[in-house]
Amino acid sequence: MNKGFCVIEGVCNAGKTTLLSSLKSDGFFVVPETGKMASNFPPPPTNFLEARINEKFILDLEIKRAELGKKSSLTKLSFADRALPSVIAITYGYCLKRGYNTLDGLFDDIINIVKKNPYAFHVDYYVYLKITYDTVSRRNTKKKLSDFWVNKDVINAQINFYDLYQTIMKSQTFITIEADNMNKEELKDKILSLKFKQNSFDKETLIAEYKQLHSELTKYYHSSKGCS
Repeated sequence: MNKGFCVIEGVCNAGKTTLLSSLKSDGFFVVPETGKMASNFPPPPTNFLEARINEKFILDLEIKRAELGKKSSLTKLSFADRALPSVIAITYGYCLKRGYNTLDGLFDDIINIVKKNPYAFHVDYYVYLKITYDTVSRRNTKKKLSDFWVNKDVINAQINFYDLYQTIMKSQTFITIEADNMNKEELKDKILSLKFKQNSFDKETLIAEYKQLHSELTKYYHSSKGCS
């Protein structure tokens, strides 16, 4: 693999940022993180309306990030720290914890955008660094992220989400690496040695997959004891 746009996915403390910093030092282009793409990035929401405003704001940024990644990968490999799957994963995780559910609105927005431009969020390859909550907790003794980001229930919900995402979103090239015991050099060597084959897709298939993902997440939401 010598060209293409590759997004590194995973929960907090999976090693994404450390890995991408190393790749950037090696000369690879890395798309800025979502929070660094706008000076007016909103704070965590406190109610339904704020959450929906935030989601629309972030989706607009993800379109810009995808465009930047694609332009930078025409002749060489480029990377990004998280993309649309993380937007959905984080939303889903917190829908299980907070008292309101924004999944319907989020998926309506995603599907409407894809109907107009199926390549709006397109990524050539996703690499998911899969770790357990125990690893998240152990690594957080150094990083010391707040409970908002490393809450056990939220992290486990996000881990379950990524498994579901890979099962449903067949039109996307999605590779999982078991990363609990891998350091940045091992991860980098593994990723750069991967031979990806892009999956072909059409707009209707992609929309159908998002609808199925929405349906399954909604079922999990309503069956969860943590939902109101």
